[in-house]
Amino acid sequence: MRKVYLLFILLITGLASASAQTPVIGVSFGSDPDNLVLTGTAAEGRTGKSYSTNINNRWIYRDPLTGKYIGTTDNDTNGFYYVMYDADDPIGQTFSGNTITWELLFRLDKKECYTADNKGTESPNGTAKFFSCQESGGWTLSYYPGNTAKTVSDNNLTYTENSDGGLCFQYVTYNPSTKKNVNTTIRPGMAHNIETGRFYHIVVTLDKTARTVKYYINGECVKNATKQNNLQYAYQPPKVGPNSDSNVPSAKTGSEKMWFNLGADVGNQTKPSNKSTQNSCRASYVFANIYNVALTQAQVTERYNDKTVQYYTQSEPTTTSDLMWDVLPGVDGSVADKSPYNDITVHGTLTTTYNSSMKRWMVVNNDVDPYNYAYRDYHYDQSIMKRLSTGMAIEVYCKASEATWLPNHTKDDPETPTANTRSPLSFQQNGGMGLEFLYTGVVKSNYNNYGFNTSRVAKEEVNGVEVYKLAPSAGAYAFNISTPAGTLDDTYHHYVAVNDKENNMSYLYIDGVKVVEYEVPTNKFGSTPNLTLQHTAFPDVPHQWFCFNGDTKAHNHSDEAADTCDFGWKGDIVYGRVWGKALTADDAAALSAQARATSLKVTVGASKVTTAIFPFAAVVPAGVKAYVVDAISSGEANTVLYASEGEIIPYGTPVLLYGAAGTYTFNAADLPASVKSAPAKNLLTGSFASKVAEADQISVLCADGKAFETAAADDEVAPLKAWLPAGDVILRGDIPVVKFDESYDIASLSSYTGENVDFTFTRSFTSGVAATVCLPFAFTSAKASDGITDGGKFYTFKSVDLEDMTVYMEEDNKISAGMTAGVPYLFVPDVTGEVTFTGSETVPATPTTADQVKGDWTFAGTYSRIDWDNADKFTGYDGVYGFVVNAQSTLNPGDFAKVKIGGSAYTPAFRAIMKYKAPAGSRPFSAKAAPSAPQKMKVVLIGANGTVTGVSQIDVMEQGSEWYTVDGKKLQGKPTTKGIYIRDGKKVWVSK
Repeated sequence: MRKVYLLFILLITGLASASAQTPVIGVSFGSDPDNLVLTGTAAEGRTGKSYSTNINNRWIYRDPLTGKYIGTTDNDTNGFYYVMYDADDPIGQTFSGNTITWELLFRLDKKECYTADNKGTESPNGTAKFFSCQESGGWTLSYYPGNTAKTVSDNNLTYTENSDGGLCFQYVTYNPSTKKNVNTTIRPGMAHNIETGRFYHIVVTLDKTARTVKYYINGECVKNATKQNNLQYAYQPPKVGPNSDSNVPSAKTGSEKMWFNLGADVGNQTKPSNKSTQNSCRASYVFANIYNVALTQAQVTERYNDKTVQYYTQSEPTTTSDLMWDVLPGVDGSVADKSPYNDITVHGTLTTTYNSSMKRWMVVNNDVDPYNYAYRDYHYDQSIMKRLSTGMAIEVYCKASEATWLPNHTKDDPETPTANTRSPLSFQQNGGMGLEFLYTGVVKSNYNNYGFNTSRVAKEEVNGVEVYKLAPSAGAYAFNISTPAGTLDDTYHHYVAVNDKENNMSYLYIDGVKVVEYEVPTNKFGSTPNLTLQHTAFPDVPHQWFCFNGDTKAHNHSDEAADTCDFGWKGDIVYGRVWGKALTADDAAALSAQARATSLKVTVGASKVTTAIFPFAAVVPAGVKAYVVDAISSGEANTVLYASEGEIIPYGTPVLLYGAAGTYTFNAADLPASVKSAPAKNLLTGSFASKVAEADQISVLCADGKAFETAAADDEVAPLKAWLPAGDVILRGDIPVVKFDESYDIASLSSYTGENVDFTFTRSFTSGVAATVCLPFAFTSAKASDGITDGGKFYTFKSVDLEDMTVYMEEDNKISAGMTAGVPYLFVPDVTGEVTFTGSETVPATPTTADQVKGDWTFAGTYSRIDWDNADKFTGYDGVYGFVVNAQSTLNPGDFAKVKIGGSAYTPAFRAIMKYKAPAGSRPFSAKAAPSAPQKMKVVLIGANGTVTGVSQIDVMEQGSEWYTVDGKKLQGKPTTKGIYIRDGKKVWVSK
């Protein structure tokens, strides 16, 4: 038994060790670019640094969404990160060991690179080496743009294919028999190409003993290369480091003071330098790790499931809206982003004015000033990166100031042109998309393609032989499109520029009409290069930002005085938007009509409900009401009244509209006006353009208006409509749900007058402790928080016995038939916690209580809080009693206690009180004269069968000092003759 136990411990220990590997060296980033964050078993005493002759070639920025620092590099030879090592230290020994793993979480931001042979010139043929120490030896992780062709024979047909395209891993060994370096090169292939703008988790494992190299991309093994015979040879270190005749006699090239890089290859230098750095790339890094073991699939999966890795590789858009940026000018130079991202900052000062005919605010620029613009950084937001990956559009409603469109000039030298272009909205800088207007009157959608991917195309005849040919460098295919000169004038126009990368098309629409389109050129066989792997949305990292009132530049707005935009605008901009989708021709036409609209007609069908979103501040007409959805519980939407007739719904607020079947006109409000505040919570999302659903993404309103149902993939929602998150949801058709609690203002119910409304009222109770309840609707259910358990029993007022100082209540628990609206009840809960009362009612013009009167006593309901600080409100009554819930002094839960007028005591809303009106001859109730009534009364509960089911606890009441005869004559003391007397409002029999 002992041996088995020990063996079990050893197995557990071994498993734990195998699943939690520590790297030999781990590289990540902090706030200081000159001191990288190093971890791992070999980190102590070692430093990692950045090399740059220009600060703009490498940046470290903090991701505000995660708090992580990201290191970035530019694709020239002047910027990279590096870590030093020697051949015989733990890092060097790992490189030459039998097992090793390289792990990287990074994003390739551009597929061009610089090579040693063409410094300063971008090359589509260069290799982007993003994790490397290769120079006549060493290892490297890199990306090949795919222009290297390979001749292949297939069924006697000769063709070329770019088999070198995509990721590549190389590990160099030395063959002593041939006295040559031998390069083990492994490529996953084009099927596993990486796309710029997206983070990837890449793991490469090498096992010399098994002669195996494995590639893992985002946790999946995409390449298992076995029988790699070159791995049998000794590792060949890179030829970098000091020469043997240097000032350090012991140092030798390929032996000491070597380094590996992030962002470039090392180059054959004595120290990190730009002089011969090769194959540099533009990339963003979260971390890099090197292990001295070959991680297993299980361990790779564990690493991929790390929360940081998951965030950067699997980040999904935070909204189902396709709108990435929606800039709406406002009062006093303000602008707001009305997209769900709600992120905008003004640099400098913007000037706004109100256009009363459009009923909109707009930004105006009488002169060009590149210091004044609004922006939104998006380089760190993976959800926006993903939305822009396959299609995008820019939409602007604006006016140029001059038909001749003169060039820009500097403020100090108005005679010297500084540029011939102006831009109302753009995110184009060495890539990306911009809307540009040229001084010649040309309107241009500038969308450069810097992807440099090619793919095999159809057969061509070459020298009489049919072959497959590679398309020319995809870098030659720019998506830029322009109108003819003279298109511009000085009136307002609506512009939409679209790039549909999936279909290799670009479009430009003016006032809803397509004026120009561009399709990537095809060869004579009608085939085009595959551009879906080319990501052109992302300009200089990390200077990725949307610019309103100008064009983007390579900076991060840190210098308020110096950081300008390019191509500053001259003219008016009513609004500007960036869409994370390729807008259609129908979208462009719909958006153009909306730009000029100051009213919209909305049709409500027989279902009496529809969804809507308005491109202006919309006034609610008579006959309809607007609701939002603030919660979905158990498949049921909770609708909340948001705006009624005459109230103004803010621009872009999606709503449900309830009303009789018909067509209603919503007019734009004349701003500034009293616009409703945005809803505190609204689960509805709407769109000015059409919305094409993805699988299990959204739910759309059914034709009968009673529910939302999950849309199928490619289902389309029309413009100016709204939807809910995915999931089938009951809506209740034209029946609003009104949610009560103790703080509800009963006056708010007037907006539902005449409507059939579903009510819910929720309140907390203590099991067995009676309480009063009075609700303005006929409730048919009172359930505990589990929604199943009955909350308790109900009692109505029967009588009061003054001699016994007792209130009698009898059971009325026929709740399934409906408890009467406005009737006060005594409720004895069976649970501790929340109880929810539900029911339906047609709302009267003035909700009233149905008080219960028994002789001189009235059990009265209350719909609002009663503060007991004013006796005049109870003039005509000789005693007013509140129900005791919490024990205090001589009062016990379950008693009715006379209210003391004054102080801070109060009774909450939706409760009941007891009022006493003494017989004729008793003294009136006033602030100066005490009523002739008991100070407190106990409560006796009578069950449905007539038996007593409960009695509240009471204390012996203190003896009073005043006695009266039954005809009201005051006695000097306790009567000495037997008979019936009145003492403190109570009939008392004195036997002697």
